[in-house]
Amino acid sequence: MLGFLKRNSRDFHNNTTKILLYNALVRSHLEFASAAWSPHYTVHSQRIESIQRAFTRYLAFTSTGISHRNTYDQRLNFFNMNTLHNRRSYLVLTYPHFLFAHPTYANMVVGMTPDLERHRIFLDLEPNSGYPVRGAKRAQLNVFFRRIPGVAATANFDNTLVPIFWLEEGITLPDNLIQEIKDRLLGPLELVAILLPTVIALSGAVMLIGAAMLFNARRPRARASPPPSPIPSPRRPPRAARSPSWSTPSRQTPLLTLPTMPMVTRKWK
Repeated sequence: MLGFLKRNSRDFHNNTTKILLYNALVRSHLEFASAAWSPHYTVHSQRIESIQRAFTRYLAFTSTGISHRNTYDQRLNFFNMNTLHNRRSYLVLTYPHFLFAHPTYANMVVGMTPDLERHRIFLDLEPNSGYPVRGAKRAQLNVFFRRIPGVAATANFDNTLVPIFWLEEGITLPDNLIQEIKDRLLGPLELVAILLPTVIALSGAVMLIGAAMLFNARRPRARASPPPSPIPSPRRPPRAARSPSWSTPSRQTPLLTLPTMPMVTRKWK
């Protein structure tokens, strides 16, 4: 965003216009939620401050009466600006009575008694429907007191975070609405919780019975044997063994009988 401002304000000769654009477009992003969050580590604070350093250097480079080589504090005094760190320290937002803060802050101010039940932020929801039943948000606004050099009235001041006021906003449903939620929502849920196990048990029993019947229907059944007769049946004589038709013929039986030819005797002369 700072680069966008530099590119589009080259033809502007009034520094007040550039500072107004910086406050609206750049510093507003740097100070977003600064009342609730302030960098604790120096490295984080310097990273945010480096953006304003670059802007004041750009202003000094395009202005007369000051050089961009001057220090950061000199440039801020010349353009009547303040550091982002000091602007964040004007107002500090905390929990009431410095709840969850370091004990040092509560010990600096008399009367600070942080209590978790009275000073915390909470929201109670109905677990089944998500309806908010009870809730509260609380915050405390504080300012820093510091010694100001040259001001005698602040000579006895210590660097202290002093609370100004704290506010609370909450809601609690009346008893009649809570009872209506129970009747309309929890009643059917309790009925379902009772019927659901019963339905599951009955379904399981029906499935087991059906499986047993199917197994019994597909099981092979043994044939019933006739009852034994009290009178013994007569035994049959054993059958004679049959000779095979392909048995080898006896040697006395000729295999082939040829007709006999008459012997003719011829005399040669």
